[in-house]
Amino acid sequence: MQNTSSNCLLCLNFLGYSKAKIIKLINIFADVKNILTDLESKKEFVIESLGLGVYNNLKSCFTTEKINETLTELEKHKVYAVTIYDDNFPSKLKNIPDAPIVIYYRGDLSVAESEHILGVVGTRKPSSYGRDVAERFVLEVARAGVVTVSGLAYGIDSVVANQTLKAKGKTIAVLGGGLSKIYPSTNQNLADEIVNAGGLIISEYKPTDNPTQYTFPERNRIISGISDGVLIIEAGEKSGSLITAEHALNQGRELFVVPGNLTSFQSKGSNRLIYEIPHCMVIRSEEHTSELQSPVPI
Repeated sequence: MQNTSSNCLLCLNFLGYSKAKIIKLINIFADVKNILTDLESKKEFVIESLGLGVYNNLKSCFTTEKINETLTELEKHKVYAVTIYDDNFPSKLKNIPDAPIVIYYRGDLSVAESEHILGVVGTRKPSSYGRDVAERFVLEVARAGVVTVSGLAYGIDSVVANQTLKAKGKTIAVLGGGLSKIYPSTNQNLADEIVNAGGLIISEYKPTDNPTQYTFPERNRIISGISDGVLIIEAGEKSGSLITAEHALNQGRELFVVPGNLTSFQSKGSNRLIYEIPHCMVIRSEEHTSELQSPVPI
């Protein structure tokens, strides 16, 4: 693995420490590797900030042996990791609000540094119109050399990955669970194809973590954060795609929305976005491809 600081952070993550607690530890120790040598001298600060239970846990569990076990566990799952201490941490994710502090991955991490990256999100139950539009748009942008990003779920996500592969392009899948828990399991072969084609699969969750109703909305900020722009294709009134759109706007990313059937429940959310932000509407792939190549503020 990369360095001692990175290994220590990974160990804390495997021990179950939340990002918020790890950040508090960084504030106390300046670098989490210092916990190994300075825990006793910082005892009062740790107890005051995080409680006696955390101090006792660090004292008994945060050891060199446990760090080595963490690295062995990653190797067992054939998963790599990069943390905020590493120079190759994806640059587009470093400064987003609520940025991740660790990313687990399979595939080519350098894909995350591609010049033009487009997140494409939408309903898990697209209409025939939505599927057709997604297939056409993604095929065209992938052929133009744009890297695509999706969540590898049912519906539009799967269309994005498949069409990008069809175009011989590169795609990034951002999971809502661990990399050893591909969801849905029927997309395991698709995940393997993405990696074999030179793409990338990433997650901020430990390899064996199960996805939950909370982790899917959380991962949406990474879909938009790793992208230069986000394309919405069919989003319902309470769609997770609207969360991704909100993140995109907050992160200063381009937002593109394809209009849908006014009577279709799959398009209520995306059509509302167009009503509220008229200039985000696109009807041709060239519109957002050119803007990604010559970005203008929203």
